Amino acid sequence: MTTSSQTLRPPPAGVSFNRLAPLPASILFAVRTALTALLALYIAFAAGLERPAWAMVTVFILSQPISGAVISKSLYRACGTLVGALFTVLMVPALVDTPGLLILAFSLWMGLCLYLAVRDRSPRAYAFTLAGYTSAIIGFGDLDAPYEVFYTALARIEEIGVGLLCATLASALVVPQTAEAAARARLGTWLSTAHAHLARLLALDLDRKAIAHDERKLAAEIAAIHSLMIFVSYEPSAGRAVRECLRQAFDRMLILLETMAEIRDRLVVLKGEGGLDPALSAIAARMADWLKDLPAADPSAGQQLEQALDAYSPAAADLTGATALNLAARLRDTLDLGHDFATLWLALRDQKPVAEADLRVKAPRSNRALPAIDFSYVVRTALALVLGIWIIGAFWIYSAWPAGAQAIIMVSIITCVTAAQQDQVQATLGFVRATLIAIVGVFIYQFGLLPLATDFFQLSLLVLPALLAIGLMVATPSWNAQGVRIAIIFTALLGLENIFSQDLAAFLNNNLAVLIGMGVVAVMSSLLRSRSPRVVAARLLRAGWRDIAAMATAPGGPARDGLMRRMVDRLGLMAPVKDTSRTDEAEAAFAAAFAARGMLDLSGIAPFLAEGDRRRIEDLVRDVGTYYRQLAAAGGTADPAPVLATLDGLRPCALPAPGSSERQAMVALVTLRRGLLLGAETLQAAREEA
Repeated sequence: MTTSSQTLRPPPAGVSFNRLAPLPASILFAVRTALTALLALYIAFAAGLERPAWAMVTVFILSQPISGAVISKSLYRACGTLVGALFTVLMVPALVDTPGLLILAFSLWMGLCLYLAVRDRSPRAYAFTLAGYTSAIIGFGDLDAPYEVFYTALARIEEIGVGLLCATLASALVVPQTAEAAARARLGTWLSTAHAHLARLLALDLDRKAIAHDERKLAAEIAAIHSLMIFVSYEPSAGRAVRECLRQAFDRMLILLETMAEIRDRLVVLKGEGGLDPALSAIAARMADWLKDLPAADPSAGQQLEQALDAYSPAAADLTGATALNLAARLRDTLDLGHDFATLWLALRDQKPVAEADLRVKAPRSNRALPAIDFSYVVRTALALVLGIWIIGAFWIYSAWPAGAQAIIMVSIITCVTAAQQDQVQATLGFVRATLIAIVGVFIYQFGLLPLATDFFQLSLLVLPALLAIGLMVATPSWNAQGVRIAIIFTALLGLENIFSQDLAAFLNNNLAVLIGMGVVAVMSSLLRSRSPRVVAARLLRAGWRDIAAMATAPGGPARDGLMRRMVDRLGLMAPVKDTSRTDEAEAAFAAAFAARGMLDLSGIAPFLAEGDRRRIEDLVRDVGTYYRQLAAAGGTADPAPVLATLDGLRPCALPAPGSSERQAMVALVTLRRGLLLGAETLQAAREEA
């Protein structure tokens, strides 16, 4: 979608895993990670650290193809480890003689850290996570020597420091892939997918299931690109101009996704009312053909499309004519967005900044938008951790179970690591499966292979095949999640230390404690965290409705700037929840986004209208806010008929002049109307299906 000679091109050549064949890329990543882990292990051995294995574990936890992600995780892992160690040093000596209070204090601390981590949803959350379970690892790991906890904490800080230093340097120096390059590549892919999706819509290929799949995929990819953009700021090679261009492009991706959904909705409505009028149908056909030719499309053809859409006027000012006018306006918006994307793409190539004044579409800054938060979900996640620790702690105290501390540590780690997953139970069961595999491997090494090693070189030769295999799993997309789990569990349970020892009873007892701890996490998660996709989606919907209601009371405040960012963010969160037909929560979320945009546009246009029209629009915005407040409170059963009647009374009897504020208001009224009506229809259909 571009209206100039600036066309979408692939990102410039550079050194990255993505530019290599899949197999060599996987092998390079596996070799780099395995050798880095052995380097960290060697340094820890040479320094005489207490648990050298933690340096190797840290390398596997941090290692990722994206260097910015490694730098970010290293920074926050260091901060979290320091805070967790400090808390432990203060608490253990003071409470070691009262085990109940000790467990209570640590559980509340870890619950608070997990609450902050889940609520944050940014890379900073990793620091809160580490602050929580680091305290468990240090505090419960050496209760036999509580007054030496300072030295234990210091040793862990040193071990983690060795691992993160090795991982960071390897990621930055050995075949690095920057988040900037990855974000640019995915931006280009996203735009190509959006072009193809819009071309299908304009060709009136309106298969509901296929459209739903495409829209969810585009929304989920926006969330993934946003994550990459965050990591760009941690890369020294990415200048401020590049970061700003990526942010500007991301802001317009949000608008384009919502605009394409509006185009789809208007096309469905007009097709049901007899189809597009000849003039608009011809424009849509020309635009579909032009989109298929991108990026080699004729720029003059794009300019002609702009002129045709600006000059378009429906035959009548009735509802059908107003809907057609709204469709033409949204098609024009996509051309403006295309101009902006082309401008930003060239700026990214040249690493030059672009002033907002040089872009046609004015978008609120995405970094002002707050993430979508489900408060009850966050609280229940933290509560599951606290109760899980209490259950294991009580059993440990009253049974004097030697491996009770190991079980508490595992409850803490697994709950924190899986807390961000949509289905924490399945994620925990994934760790159980990974643990069973790792236990077999560790048993073979501890009781069969490691006794054969007499120096570090021999140890490295024995361990290297397993590390390479795990690295290959991590580098393979279909095996990544399970590969990461096996990497963490295997390297932790292997527990390489300066003095080798074999104890079958301790091996079985500790591994049983690991599995019991994971079982407690699965049980508490299933009891306190919803597993129903519909419930998750319904909570996200209600949060969106509350946002619209809040914006209606303060249309010029911060709520306005972040509203569309949060609405599309929730669509991205819904993407992995369920993938069915359009009569579901995702369609209701799009309807809410339509209503939000209509309200925002009306609020911006109102000051330029006549006094009477301005007051009526302000009253309408307040009524819409009241409706969405009632909708959120009633769980989606409020009646929009009174608001729709008021809205229809505002539609002019004659078509306003092109370019006038009245014409813009007419377009915004249709957007708001479709949001209200589509939302009500979708919710009613969902209730009937249930």
